[in-house]
Amino acid sequence: MVEIVIRVKIPKELEHLRNRIEESVNREVEAIVKRLEVLRKSKGCLKTEKTWEELEAEMYEGIYEDLSRQ
Repeated sequence: MVEIVIRVKIPKELEHLRNRIEESVNREVEAIVKRLEVLRKSKGCLKTEKTWEELEAEMYEGIYEDLSRQ
């Protein structure tokens, strides 16, 4: 597994929430990674007319919709 660093700029007045923001970002990224792993494992198992690329695009759309609601 590879470790990545995500940099987020937060306003000065929210610096006191730094730990909560870090935890929230980490949780979201871990959830995305789990979804990608499940989708990759299920590749070829789903009976659908859609291609792998279409399913992956839908998954990403769902992720971004979830993030925009928060």
